[in-house]
Amino acid sequence: MLFFLHILESNAKVALRIVLWLFLFYLQAQEVVFQGNQKYTQEDLKAIIKEPYSEYLKSKSLSYIDDAAYQILLHYRSHGYSFAQVDYELTKEKILFKILEYQTVLVKKISIIPFHNSQGDLSFSQEKLQSFLTKPGMLEEYYLDKIQVSQDISAIEGFYVNEGYWNAHCEARYSFSPDPPNSKEVIIEILVQEKERFHLDSLEWEGCNHFSIEELEKISGFNKGMVLQPSSMQQISSSLKDFYRLHGYARVEISTELKENTKEEKRCGFHAIVRIKEGKIHSIRSISLSGNELTLDEVVQRQLTFREKDRYDASQILMSRQAIQDTGLFLTVESDEKFVGDTEADIHFTLKERNNKTLTFRLGYETSYGVLGGVEFEHINIFGTGRKFLASVGSTLFSSELSKSEAKIQFLEPQLWGSKTWSSRLEFSILMEDTPTFTVFEKGGGLFFEKKLSQFLTMELGYGLLFSEILEVTEEEEEKEIGMTIFSYFSQKFTLNLRNEEGYPTSGSYHSIEFQESSDFWGADVNYIRFYAHTAWYINLIERWVFSFSLRGGVIVPFGNSDSIPLQKRFFAGGASTLRSFKEKEMPPLDSKNAPVGGEGIFLASTELRIPIYGNFGFSTFMDAGQILPVVRKVKDYRVSHLKYAVGVSLWYNTPIGPIRFDMGFNPKREENPLTGQKEAMFAWFISIGFSY
Repeated sequence: MLFFLHILESNAKVALRIVLWLFLFYLQAQEVVFQGNQKYTQEDLKAIIKEPYSEYLKSKSLSYIDDAAYQILLHYRSHGYSFAQVDYELTKEKILFKILEYQTVLVKKISIIPFHNSQGDLSFSQEKLQSFLTKPGMLEEYYLDKIQVSQDISAIEGFYVNEGYWNAHCEARYSFSPDPPNSKEVIIEILVQEKERFHLDSLEWEGCNHFSIEELEKISGFNKGMVLQPSSMQQISSSLKDFYRLHGYARVEISTELKENTKEEKRCGFHAIVRIKEGKIHSIRSISLSGNELTLDEVVQRQLTFREKDRYDASQILMSRQAIQDTGLFLTVESDEKFVGDTEADIHFTLKERNNKTLTFRLGYETSYGVLGGVEFEHINIFGTGRKFLASVGSTLFSSELSKSEAKIQFLEPQLWGSKTWSSRLEFSILMEDTPTFTVFEKGGGLFFEKKLSQFLTMELGYGLLFSEILEVTEEEEEKEIGMTIFSYFSQKFTLNLRNEEGYPTSGSYHSIEFQESSDFWGADVNYIRFYAHTAWYINLIERWVFSFSLRGGVIVPFGNSDSIPLQKRFFAGGASTLRSFKEKEMPPLDSKNAPVGGEGIFLASTELRIPIYGNFGFSTFMDAGQILPVVRKVKDYRVSHLKYAVGVSLWYNTPIGPIRFDMGFNPKREENPLTGQKEAMFAWFISIGFSY
């Protein structure tokens, strides 16, 4: 009997497993179907619920179907379908999502006003408050997204709190037309109730024995009646703590207490008590490192701005951490402090090194040079000394109009003679390049020294030796240029970079001045002096709209027994970075074969309005002007009187390596080559990386 029951139990378990397996099989075979969707295709909606649906297949939990329905609803609501509804039915054969889309709701107007029971106007301008609203790009419709409106309201409330209105409250009021759920437009009013503003009227000090109250109040940033922000007391404590630690009080403790002092209808005054436990002055007992397995200790130690037995100074520790990070050898730099007794501290730096060898393959496109490819090898820490080695090879793979091939080797000493402001670079290069006028083969090298004069100003001094051979020219009259020319020159360059960022500067300016002197006294075939200057300015108009303008100019003047400048050293213009109505280096003057001959002087001016449109996409309108001056021997020869122009638009997409840009330039003043009668092209277009300046 027991045996029989055991058999029945076993068979029941098997049967139950079969039933469960069949049920799961039916569930797994369920088809996902959408009903009522007109805006989005079945494939679009499947992509939206891909993640919760795959989790459902694994777990068979209906909560993931709920998540999927919610994801669809969120998608519709965030794209203007404010009254969309999503439900679902679950059967053995399918999962049916039922969608009611209704109309998209356009925001006709959005304003920020005070509550009806509030007195007076708001304390801040509409322009300021509207800046916290997330609005679409210039070419996009403004659809209602209530979730985004709620987030914007939170941002406005956060702004008010940081301005001392701790009890401020905001809410949205919607006026739909026609009535929901068939609404097509909405007017939004954000109602703001500011309430009273908090102020800090007085400070009371306890435990400050080594510094005067006047000095501590100045350090704390306290001003009688100052606006009291939620972070104000923390900022006061941090400023005081930094000040004390700057003077060796490594274990200082600071606490604060706020007390309400006065209260009026629109103002609430507070009194604060600052309690200080100073402790004793500390000194550095020891400094240790860990994690620098490849880098020599001395390379790290020379970044330190303090030594053992120095008085403890928190700012010096922070500066040292940043200096170590700036070497580029480490991914992370952390510092720990261990206090020994009441007067000493041990400082330990924990380092995580970067991969010191990298091999990079590059592929790109330039309008004039076609498809470019290359490979670059970089070693950033030779023998653990912090010295760098770079080797690169690049060439035109598929030529468009011109071609070039280049190989370069560089040795860099980031901290020359152990200095934090001097660096050096030794380089050797080989170049073969086709230009519209000539083909040149160059090989040479140079030694250059850079001095960081300040955070923004750098100076570069150097010497270069270049063997330059013109292999072919387009004009028979220029055949005398064919052959080898040795350039032996000294150079000086000063750069002042005040831009707020490199890739997409929205404010600031950039300035550079370059000098170059070549003379037979130090082995050159040609005597000349070259000068080139560049200035660019960036002005933020609204949001990230940027108006920029640039001026560039230069001269190269022969002297001594040299009466002309070789072709390869003359100034040429035209292209994505100079005058965008002419192809690369094709700006007049031209010869009898319509090839550019360059000149001894150049002037370029550009202005550009850069406008982001959506995400990383943007467009620009620009105007360029410029002139190549054939001969410049005196100051009066540098006469800008016959400008060439370019007006046009750019489309660009911002990437981590800079904007990928498409430019179309129009020539509004087309002229004929007096030697051939050929008229200048009306348009030129370019694909490039980076802005023109």
